[in-house]
Amino acid sequence: MQKRIFNDIYEKRDRWSSYDPANHREIIEEYEKVEEAKQQLKAEKLKNDPDAEISRMGGSW
Repeated sequence: MQKRIFNDIYEKRDRWSSYDPANHREIIEEYEKVEEAKQQLKAEKLKNDPDAEISRMGGSW
């Protein structure tokens, strides 16, 4: 890792200086995959046991 020389205090404290939009896109894509998997799991669970959502909510219909 290279040491970086800062020109002034503002550059040193710049929180966005190491921001990489490509890395952010990877994080968003991973989050979307996880959310999609959660939705599929929930849909599969409801398909196998339709009463599971009602009992989980604490209501009796």
